[in-house]
Amino acid sequence: MATVSDLHAKRAKLVEEKSKVTKAIMDINHYLLATIPRSEYIKATDKKHLLVRSIQDLEAQIAKLNSELLSASQAEVLASKSEKAATNDKDVTIVRQIIEMRDHYQAFAADATRSPTMRRMASEFSLKLTPVIKQAMRKGVNPE
Repeated sequence: MATVSDLHAKRAKLVEEKSKVTKAIMDINHYLLATIPRSEYIKATDKKHLLVRSIQDLEAQIAKLNSELLSASQAEVLASKSEKAATNDKDVTIVRQIIEMRDHYQAFAADATRSPTMRRMASEFSLKLTPVIKQAMRKGVNPE
């Protein structure tokens, strides 16, 4: 599938071509206002009809590109949303793991059967994890 910028470029070329054809039709209309022989009038009107058909073809191509642009834009939006959701899911998983680690070390620090030095180290470590968790929650990562 073409990118949105590629589709915009194609559409711009078609619109430019349509404006040139429209100008050519206007020139023919001005030419037809003058008094001209019948054979030239027929040639001019035939050319005008061909140009009108080409404008109709261009408009159909532009309409098709517009629908492709819409679907491509929607696809890009969905891709960015799913990318954000995936990133957010990873962040939530990491924060949950940090919370579990903090809880583990808090339980370790509360265990009276452990050595006092190890309990103090576990307590300090769990206290250092709490601001990290709070910071993640302030940034919008909600592990609940």
